Amino acid sequence: MSHQESVLDSLKNLNMVLLKFRTPPLNFIQEAPNLMNYIYLHADSALVFADIVRNCTTDWRFDYLDAVLYHKFVEATPLSINNSRAFETPLASVLLPVMHDSQNPLSRQLRVYIPTAKPMSLVIDISNRRALLKELEEKMIEKIEFRHEKLWLRKRDDISKLMHSLEGKLDITELKSYIANKSGGYRAIEFTLKIPIVFLSTEFVFFASIKNVDALRQELNTLIKTGFGKKRDMGFGDLLSWEVYELSTNSRNITILDPMILAIGAKNYTKLITLRNTPVSLLEDLHNNGMLPLRLRIASSSTKPPYWVKKEFCITPFSEMLIKKA
Repeated sequence: MSHQESVLDSLKNLNMVLLKFRTPPLNFIQEAPNLMNYIYLHADSALVFADIVRNCTTDWRFDYLDAVLYHKFVEATPLSINNSRAFETPLASVLLPVMHDSQNPLSRQLRVYIPTAKPMSLVIDISNRRALLKELEEKMIEKIEFRHEKLWLRKRDDISKLMHSLEGKLDITELKSYIANKSGGYRAIEFTLKIPIVFLSTEFVFFASIKNVDALRQELNTLIKTGFGKKRDMGFGDLLSWEVYELSTNSRNITILDPMILAIGAKNYTKLITLRNTPVSLLEDLHNNGMLPLRLRIASSSTKPPYWVKKEFCITPFSEMLIKKA
């Protein structure tokens, strides 16, 4: 038994949910006036939002505003998702962008982008209602420049501008606007958003341990009506369709561990990559088993939705650690 298996259990009965958007979902945090940085969107946060909206008997906006203002969050875990047994966090990952093979856009093979220090992709074959995690790929990712693009969020021109930018393999050059952003109401609503260019994809997946498929179906159908992420009133995160696949793997070196950690085995060590906000208590457990931090980021957030509440310190998504094998 390897060291990490004595601390973290392998997740069974995993599913992959494929989301297809008209325009990419956005999630960001404002750090300074008119300057916003992208943060990763947790799937369970949107599913909890769908639970709240679906159960409202009146205009849901009043109930939701009341919950936000006074922190009256009834459901910390979506009705459809299992909780981690060890860490009590929802067993769902953040949204991961999909990169298609440009030479064969109709291929049923997905490459799921993992934005680690050296970006990589998970190669996944999908057939009927099953998804097979085949391998980890790094060669193709080296050709993709991981950088941030700026979007200027306004009421009228951003959607057409964004759709134009998505053409030609997301090759965004110079973005221009023909609306005077210093006149009228545009002065008050202009924001500059920094977002990783690969996260402007219109297809995303997330991994989850699902306990109630019917509840998940209702949540996702609700999100088709409401949208996903922020700036939905401007058309961002307009969800068109979704599909759920049973996830399995034919690689002995790639597994997903509780609480949603990607484990990649090598000859003498195992690399761990967090796929969601994770409790910092994990570090103490892993330190006793020879953990070496590679790219570790700690932030004030929450391990359960809503993630904008600065309640505790968390290990953020895509932090990397090494564990020596026994």
